[in-house]
Amino acid sequence: MDNRIIASVVGASKQYQTGDTVITALAETTLDIYKGQLTLLVGASGSGKTTLLSLLGCVIYSTNGKVIVNGNQVNEMNQKQLANLRLRSIGFVFQSFNLLAPYTVIQNVMTPLNLLNIPQKEAKIRATEALKKVGLGDRLNFLPKQLSGGQQQRVAIARALVTNAPLMLCDEPTASLDTNSVGVIMRELKTLSQTDRAVVVVTHDHRLFSFADRIIYVSNGQVSETPFDEISFN
Repeated sequence: MDNRIIASVVGASKQYQTGDTVITALAETTLDIYKGQLTLLVGASGSGKTTLLSLLGCVIYSTNGKVIVNGNQVNEMNQKQLANLRLRSIGFVFQSFNLLAPYTVIQNVMTPLNLLNIPQKEAKIRATEALKKVGLGDRLNFLPKQLSGGQQQRVAIARALVTNAPLMLCDEPTASLDTNSVGVIMRELKTLSQTDRAVVVVTHDHRLFSFADRIIYVSNGQVSETPFDEISFN
């Protein structure tokens, strides 16, 4: 097996039952996600890209097929095991930042380390280093409300990388940012992907395309590495 592969979706699909109706959120899909790459999952709202991201993030189980993340077969794991896998192997970055308002910047970044029972002294050192990597070493004791949107997103990135997770999943991380902030965030994510991490970004934003090593297109639950004619990004 290629040791660059951090996650695999193998013949996996996701269906939901609503009354007598079966809704296919993601058709049967097979793909690998590689360390050292920044991969975009591109598609319109409702296309299935967030479902695919949720499978990779071990948030949901596939209906059929299998999902393997960092050597673990997800469908064979219980919820407690999945929570541990997410904490240790996956960093999440969201459009809404999800920072804890009463906590300072460094306290926010230390949060996953606290969940891992890392000693406070070590956690503080690691959080400080992570914030320095995203250019916020001078904002450790600021509250989220004292930061710009771009700075808050960089705190979220620092929080995602502080556990040294090999897989980073980003759901529309630049949707609410101005063009200058988009460039800053994407350059940060590109740099992270070059440190033996896999970075996967869900987006419909054409501004991100130039940063990608690989683009995966999603439309009506179908997945392809070539564009679908009917995809609309409006």
